[in-house]
Amino acid sequence: MARASVLILIGVLGALLIPMGGFAQCPVAWDSEDHLVVLGVDSNRLYVGRSDGDLPWQEALHGPWALWSAPRLGGDLVPENLVPFQAPAWDKLGTVQHVSIHPSRPMAVMSAHRTPDASDLDLFMSYRMGPGEWSVPMPLDGLNSEKDEIFPRWEGRDLAFATSRTGRFERHLSLAATQYLRSQTLEPSGCQDESQALSDVKAGLETIWATEVPADGGPLRIFEWAVPVATNSLPAGWTLCLEVDGERWPSPVMAVRDMSTRHLVAKLRGEEGSCASLQGLPQDRPWTVQWLREESGPGPVWNEASLVEAVVIAPSGREFRRIRLSSLKGWAFVFLPLDPIQGLARQRSMDASDWPQVEVAVVHFDHASAEAQRTSWEGFAAWARSTSNRKATGTSAGRWVVTGHTDASGSQAKNEALSAERARTVEHWLTTELGWPQDLLEVRAKGSSEPLGLDPALNRRVEVRWVPSML
Repeated sequence: MARASVLILIGVLGALLIPMGGFAQCPVAWDSEDHLVVLGVDSNRLYVGRSDGDLPWQEALHGPWALWSAPRLGGDLVPENLVPFQAPAWDKLGTVQHVSIHPSRPMAVMSAHRTPDASDLDLFMSYRMGPGEWSVPMPLDGLNSEKDEIFPRWEGRDLAFATSRTGRFERHLSLAATQYLRSQTLEPSGCQDESQALSDVKAGLETIWATEVPADGGPLRIFEWAVPVATNSLPAGWTLCLEVDGERWPSPVMAVRDMSTRHLVAKLRGEEGSCASLQGLPQDRPWTVQWLREESGPGPVWNEASLVEAVVIAPSGREFRRIRLSSLKGWAFVFLPLDPIQGLARQRSMDASDWPQVEVAVVHFDHASAEAQRTSWEGFAAWARSTSNRKATGTSAGRWVVTGHTDASGSQAKNEALSAERARTVEHWLTTELGWPQDLLEVRAKGSSEPLGLDPALNRRVEVRWVPSML
């Protein structure tokens, strides 16, 4: 989806608290005859290990796992064409069941047989020595037992895993502060009575995917564990509506992402003829909202001249805030909650809908290339053409800053050169194709110094931003 424009919305909704609720019965996420184990998530996808369901689950744990994935918040499973990572320094181990590489630190933890003829799985730590080079695995004997330690996963700097040291599988957490010398039992999901937990990951505001041993002795299953709404989240009754020329969009669908990580945390779906509920969204951190046109179905007829607005409605039914949006093919805005301040919501002058629009656009690039991705460029070009008749002509005081960025895969010098080339590509197109004044454009190259998140694809980008003059 193209980001046509970004508008900053300050959402101060007051101290809205709701009590913690109980956990709902966990539904089975995917009905499969194979063993399924949840392994982890990234910004958009949930990753699942799959093994032959004809094998007893105790035996399947010690064998190979094919990698599959699904949308982060649920959907169809599809196979991933990825080869399990194996470093030469790990060859003296037996079967490596699962490897978890830390996203920002040069270290990996794995579950493996200590020797080829070992009967149980243990945990090992390995450190990155250089490109493609890893150290000999060191056993984490403070965590290992005579039983199985399986499916390790990083929780920040801490380490989560499952162990059967008590005779049944339980989830444990080992803190970095203890140098991974001991662990503590994690509270089980409670999806089943007398459940045995193998792995779990938090995927959204109210969703945890949990792998448990089925009580009926069948294949390993993944359950959707509903998390109680936190006390710092919006209660029922707060809604977000879309309007085009005063006509309400009947069933809007919007994606909500954590602003810092870009992780998908929720999909807002308006029921037939109504707005989308904001219940459960956090009040204490920023998130972005993006309209999903393909999933929203037919709605009002509109064009570039249309007035498109997002409207926040309070539980009382009162209009709380109205925000004008771009009327292009796609848009996103940032919802930036603040700490509650007495009476701020009643101060109309603080309503962000009264503020000037913040102009920014992003175009993404292929790996190690100054050639933009086709779909990303189409959205950016539409935004640029619509903007040409406004600030690009120099009628507003300020300048356009074109900033190139890269991922961290190359050297610092190469990344800075590539980011500059990407920025110049965009600058050249704006000046030659659209006639933007050269003296209103400032080119910057940041290399890999300002990542948006852990996903390298998000960081291969050029940002075009209007910076108003302070004079």
